[in-house]
Amino acid sequence: MEDWQKLQDRLEDRREWDRRRYSFLIEVLSGIHTVKAMAMEAMMLRRYERLLESNAFASAQVSQISGHAQTVGTITSHLTVAAVVGFGSLMVINGTLSVGALAASTLLAGRTVQPALRALGLWSRFQSVSLAEDNLRDIDAIPAESRGRFKMDRFASLDLKNLHFRYSPDDPEVLRNINLRLEQQIIGITGKNGVGKSTLLNLVAGQIVPTKGTALLNGQPPHDFDAESVFNQISYIPQRPTLFHGTILDNLTMFRSDEVDIMQRALELAAKLHLDEVFARLPNGYDTEVGDSSADLLPAGVAQRITIVRALINRPSLILFDESNTSLDGYSDRALCDLMRSLKGSVSMILVSYRPSLLALADQRFSLEDGRLKPLDSAAMATSQGKLSRTNENSGHSQPPASPKGHP
Repeated sequence: MEDWQKLQDRLEDRREWDRRRYSFLIEVLSGIHTVKAMAMEAMMLRRYERLLESNAFASAQVSQISGHAQTVGTITSHLTVAAVVGFGSLMVINGTLSVGALAASTLLAGRTVQPALRALGLWSRFQSVSLAEDNLRDIDAIPAESRGRFKMDRFASLDLKNLHFRYSPDDPEVLRNINLRLEQQIIGITGKNGVGKSTLLNLVAGQIVPTKGTALLNGQPPHDFDAESVFNQISYIPQRPTLFHGTILDNLTMFRSDEVDIMQRALELAAKLHLDEVFARLPNGYDTEVGDSSADLLPAGVAQRITIVRALINRPSLILFDESNTSLDGYSDRALCDLMRSLKGSVSMILVSYRPSLLALADQRFSLEDGRLKPLDSAAMATSQGKLSRTNENSGHSQPPASPKGHP
């Protein structure tokens, strides 16, 4: 039993080190341009070697425990045969057992021990199988997208009532007693970094479930709606842009460039955000290939504008804007504000930003502080924006990074 528990523990250790090693590889390869630009190859290699060493040590312990169990089994089988022969010989000498019976007993002992040894080998393999089953259970435990009874044809209203959220029972509350109603209007939210603005938007989108309280879409819990229909009507625009392997046009249209309406809509939105001016300077224009780490090759402001276009081509009825203009310069920011202003009245929005230019479009403005939404009037908003701008300057987010030559 002691070897059983040790083997389970070592297999768990090996799985954990495997997970860390593969995660590290993915992270490094995803940010390979940054690693090379900062000459971090040697440091990353040393880090990987340490992870590989820990993984090899855990694997060696698994092999050692398995080998120990096999050795014990082999010795036990030999001792069993020797014991049968020894005691049988004494019984033959005493006349209580015949020589034929002794031979049969020896043969039977050998035949009995072999299945036991095979069972011991299967026991070692069973531990690995059991661990794999645990991994499958973890995957199976991930909540599936809801297949609700209703289809959301269009967003009409959002109600957050006494909403609380924490990531685990041991963590402090990120959001507390949130009450908010949104219909055909624009709500602006500002706040310091790390106060839970993105968490609030994820709750609205139905990506996470509140710890306490209710979040209602069109008067119904989000899980009552088919998830695909919800995502078609609610577009979440993240702060960090993600570009997929393909052309720029593929990323703008979500790989639907063969659909004429979608392509025309994407090109129209790209022109409004002045992306056409940027891509006109590229040798292949909209057909320029981008990949997994292309956000490092394109200026951050360009990648953010591509993400904004991608989120708007489906004509959503609710836009969740999560500080997606942090890397835009003044020229691009004015274009974004003009675009959002043109959508006002036909699309509901929750705009999370610290830029007054975008928050000026909001019908209601709030500051998220200590997990609570606090209404802001014009004077309070100006004071709050000044403080937030200074805070973000200190954290390195107020100014967009310098653009490479040839990319505004």
